[in-house]
Amino acid sequence: MKKIIATIIMITMLSSAVLAQINVFVRVQDDIYAGEKFRMEVVAENSKSAPELEIGQLSGFNPDFLGSSTGSSSSKIIINGRVIEDKSEYVSSWSLNVPSAGSYTIPGLTVAIDGKDYKTQPVQIEVKKPESTDTIGLEVKLSARECYVGQPVALMVKWYVPLNVLADYTFNMPDIMDESMFRTGNLEAPDNGGKVQPIENTSLGTIIASITAGDYKGKRVNIVEFNKYIIPRQAGEIEIDPISVTCILETGSSSGRRNSPFNDPFFDRHFRQPTYGRFQATAESLKLNVRPLPESGKPEGYYGLVGMKYFIRAELVSPPSEISVGTPLTLKIVVSGNGNLLDDVKMPDLSFMSGDFKIPPDQASPQQTQDGLEFTQTIRPLRSSADGLVEVPAITLPYFNYQYREYQEAKTEPIAIEVQAARIIEQADASGSAAVSDLSTELIQTEQKIAANHYGGEVLHDRSFVIGKELLSWWSLAGTAGPLVLVVISAYVSLAGVKTPEKMRARKCAGASGKAIKGLASLPERGSDKCAVALHDIVCEYIADKFGLVAQSLTASDCREVLSKAGVSQEHISSLCAILEHAEHSRYAGGAGGAGNLPEKKAVTALVKSIESQLKGKVAR
Repeated sequence: MKKIIATIIMITMLSSAVLAQINVFVRVQDDIYAGEKFRMEVVAENSKSAPELEIGQLSGFNPDFLGSSTGSSSSKIIINGRVIEDKSEYVSSWSLNVPSAGSYTIPGLTVAIDGKDYKTQPVQIEVKKPESTDTIGLEVKLSARECYVGQPVALMVKWYVPLNVLADYTFNMPDIMDESMFRTGNLEAPDNGGKVQPIENTSLGTIIASITAGDYKGKRVNIVEFNKYIIPRQAGEIEIDPISVTCILETGSSSGRRNSPFNDPFFDRHFRQPTYGRFQATAESLKLNVRPLPESGKPEGYYGLVGMKYFIRAELVSPPSEISVGTPLTLKIVVSGNGNLLDDVKMPDLSFMSGDFKIPPDQASPQQTQDGLEFTQTIRPLRSSADGLVEVPAITLPYFNYQYREYQEAKTEPIAIEVQAARIIEQADASGSAAVSDLSTELIQTEQKIAANHYGGEVLHDRSFVIGKELLSWWSLAGTAGPLVLVVISAYVSLAGVKTPEKMRARKCAGASGKAIKGLASLPERGSDKCAVALHDIVCEYIADKFGLVAQSLTASDCREVLSKAGVSQEHISSLCAILEHAEHSRYAGGAGGAGNLPEKKAVTALVKSIESQLKGKVAR
């Protein structure tokens, strides 16, 4: 019995020790070819977390992280004839690439798992060179031999492909892939009447190619053509390493069995299988002379934009018929030109307008439209036209025109506006002791920079207590002089019934979440632009009711500000502001994708409930 217990304890200790030990190593695929991506896996046996490593350790291999996953592998430990171990593993996968054939060493890697470092052993790999053949060809040209830093240059590729090529092919562009040298992007497929289709499995990602039929060295082939642009990041004479393409071609056939039935050649043909080989075509190297941008004549605010010709225009989207100080206005700015290559265009700097307009720091993401790259920004007038504000000033976009070799500026036209002065509610207005006017449509300017404490006429009816009127009322009722205490009671009741702004704010604050949740429940499941606008209004009314603000003047930036001050978590604030931004985009640029990016209403409802729980007990002041 003691031996049995000892054996069990020993087995338990040994198996636990082995299972607890983390073993980290590297494995790669068997066949590796120059210019082609190959898979490397960092394996952590008996780990519950993914192994992590610094990408710099793989410099020279053009690494791309593919992701992590769990798996299992079995190994055996036999004690007294019994198998007691089954190892698990966590794998991080990487895509590597080397441009030339030869022997390479993947160095020993320092891998972090749950804060502890592990070291792998170096791995030796042999990279093969694909065979060459005159049945495939590759031609590569540049649209210019000289350019400026930041100037787009077209890279034009033409690949002659045998008709029997398989789908397994890879383009290798080592220097073009180097982000320290170039930034790249797709151009439209050549307009040659060919079939336009995307090509997925290239080292550059998806490219848009045109495929036509033609001849190459006396044989019928498919001609695959595509264009990319490259933008050099540094000046100097650049020699671009040769670009190549590797593919698998059918090379012949072999018998699928040693002897065909009946030893007859007729039958032998039907049992033969095709054979394949890996081949590569390489283009000539390219040279590009890149000039630095001139320092003389560089305009203020220039941030490196280079192009042939840019255009910029601005407009106010659906402005209200009457604009007052503080009214939120949506300014739309559209940049176009430069062959529609607009990736480097940034939102124009509007800080020069800060003396006349309030400009929130948050900005919506630009949208690519048929008209160009579209930016939107909420602005609010800070003074009236009577004080000199009569227009949204012209906005400039500085750039370097490489065709004329000079700096130029694209400029918008000024937008004329008429701004009314905002009415400021005084204490007398709120208490009812001053003459009351209809303020239900005015925007109130406050020290908090957000229109607030604004209610309709139902709050500001003249309900002040006048002792003469009260005495006359009681005399007419009693017919004789009543006790003075009745007058005092009447005055108290009269004053107690006044709906002060403070009471109204407290009531709206208490019922804000219920009102919002009820409104969300009435929306359809899938949003249209109209639904997105309704959702935006519901959320803004919720924030307005909680903090005593005016819903119509709220933007995502305003909501972020007040919720941050109230101590709401940044995660919830970011989620709410993202909803408002998409809804605002749907309101002002319907059909451009704003409504499609909104979450389902149950997710918005859950978000409102979470924010409400964080704001519990906080009444608008």
